[in-house]
Amino acid sequence: MRATHRLAAGALALLLQAAAFDATAAPAIPLAAFFGPAEIGSVALSPSGKTLAMTVPGKNQRLELVAADMDQAPLRFKSLAWLTDYDVANAYWLNDKRLVFDVYDSQAGEWAGITGLWAVDADGENGRMLIDPFWAGFRAVVPGNRNILPAEWALHSLLHDGGDDVLVVERGWNSFRGVATAALSRLNTHVPRPVRLSTGAPEGAQHWLTDAAGQPQFVEAVHEGQRRVYRREAAVGANAAAGAATWKELASFDAMGLAGWAPRFVLDGELFVAQEVGADPGTRLLLWDAAAGAVQPQAVLAAKGFDVGSNAEPILNQPGGQLLGWRYRLDTVYTRWTDASMAQTQAAVDRALPGRVNLIQCQACLSAKRLLVLSLSDREPPSYSVLERASGKLSYIGSAHPDIPSGALGARSFQRITARDGRSLPVYVTRPKATTGMAGAAAGPLPAVLYIHGGPWSRVSLEWSHDAVPQFLASRGYVVVEPEFRGSTGYGVAHQLAGWRQWGLAMQDDMQDALQWAIAQGLVDKDKVCIMGASYGGYAALMGPVRHPGAYRCAISWVAPTDLPELVRDWRKNAGMNQALASAMEARIGKAAELRETSPVARAAALQVPVLAAWGVDDRRVPIEHGRNFRDAARAAKLDLDYVEYPGEGHVWMKPATRLDFFGRAEKLLARTLGGP
Repeated sequence: MRATHRLAAGALALLLQAAAFDATAAPAIPLAAFFGPAEIGSVALSPSGKTLAMTVPGKNQRLELVAADMDQAPLRFKSLAWLTDYDVANAYWLNDKRLVFDVYDSQAGEWAGITGLWAVDADGENGRMLIDPFWAGFRAVVPGNRNILPAEWALHSLLHDGGDDVLVVERGWNSFRGVATAALSRLNTHVPRPVRLSTGAPEGAQHWLTDAAGQPQFVEAVHEGQRRVYRREAAVGANAAAGAATWKELASFDAMGLAGWAPRFVLDGELFVAQEVGADPGTRLLLWDAAAGAVQPQAVLAAKGFDVGSNAEPILNQPGGQLLGWRYRLDTVYTRWTDASMAQTQAAVDRALPGRVNLIQCQACLSAKRLLVLSLSDREPPSYSVLERASGKLSYIGSAHPDIPSGALGARSFQRITARDGRSLPVYVTRPKATTGMAGAAAGPLPAVLYIHGGPWSRVSLEWSHDAVPQFLASRGYVVVEPEFRGSTGYGVAHQLAGWRQWGLAMQDDMQDALQWAIAQGLVDKDKVCIMGASYGGYAALMGPVRHPGAYRCAISWVAPTDLPELVRDWRKNAGMNQALASAMEARIGKAAELRETSPVARAAALQVPVLAAWGVDDRRVPIEHGRNFRDAARAAKLDLDYVEYPGEGHVWMKPATRLDFFGRAEKLLARTLGGP
């Protein structure tokens, strides 16, 4: 309970100057500081700023929900919720007196996803389960609680109206590994009897957009291979009498393609959408013109080369929903305040916390007594502080990883380079702290790791708290190069489309081009490089030495698909009646008959470098057979292979013991093959 003791001691004075860190004198940061249990999970401040709630380690290594009255000094945290079989994940304030939270199971491997829903008052009273975290197929009825909804239900959104209701969705699943439908309802957190809001919804309705009152106004549906957008129309006749709405189709696009526009949210009755316009790469945030029945050409937000329209979120003052600004992701996370008073507050916070990305988190932003500040940096772990509006005082709350010394981590930079075919290629580089004890990054060339993100239809994580691997590697003295190879999201439609059917081919060449650029810049020792990644990144790590012999000294891979024909056949088999979507996935990856030569299981003999490869036994996304078949092929080829299976783990490893074991193995392999930092 070390974190709880720290918190109970009261708010600490904020340290504005980081202590000097001398890597030559300090021992290596322990693995557990990166991959062990977090000492703070989620943090949430009540709308007025009176009560601070957070998750901290409790009994049996489970995260519990605690809260403290910020008007009292010193802070005294009281337990609001501790669950025997689950960790509290995220807490959301409905109003100053009541909050809801969901859970996950850090000890359950593949079944560890965020699920369930509970409600509790700020004083710990009137707590109850709203949504059972366990699937109805395994536990159909919760004894004595027939009103509890099964895990097919999930939180949709908060209403921010000061009441105790939330919006929830009931998800229907198809055999194509995803949600087929989502029915929207309103739910009171004291008596969880859902009131259906989506009666008469179009077939395949999945993504609901509601107004400030919580009423559905637009919905995105997937049906017969098409992604369709509908607007709610006033009900007439029998529909009006039955309380059902009618829906007018506004647009239709290929469900698996990237063309057209996507609905994002509704503000003051207006629909905001994301769309790429003209030749400029990157989606913009635009308004849909109801009168014209088309998207307006003038952008609300745009950033050339980035998909700002797809990730921008409005910052609203609640209740009422007054627009105060925007938060979006480019090369890092940005905030643009349109409200002058919030812009001034942001400037004051940034002066007090220089060199960080400071995200002000609030509901009643203009009237709250206190505001929560999440500070992100490439040089230290994320941390939380509370700003007193009246005095301007910042009080430090804590960090999820307090055992990592301030200023000890590597410096991260964003670059755009040119790939061999002329394509613009975004690249992130993390350089280790200088070993001289002086400020700045270490001079190169240094040993390096080419770290490949998963997906592949995703992007490099912008906050290291979501992926500690690059900073762990930098702490060991390695330069970390993370390419946004073609196929990655976040940089425009053309960049993503260029990766279709290029697994192990042009995508792999992009990775090599990023490495060669880093070598030419004098950052990387060309003779001391390993390649590393998980999921698709694990696949790419195994294909790297095959596609580019001699470039790497080792490959580190986990939860990787190794047999692409089998992967595609599995998609086809599980698609059921929806073969159009299965065909669309083949368009992205390729047909089974074409993929053997780009499958690690068939090319194991060409690897010829030491390999660390691991899988979760319970992985449903990449079944363990991918690992075992690769193991057999690698042993037949007499590779230097460290093969690991982790029982009870799935595609995302939740257990700290698993992470500590695997990255301990990775650390040893890197030291052996690259000669140590």
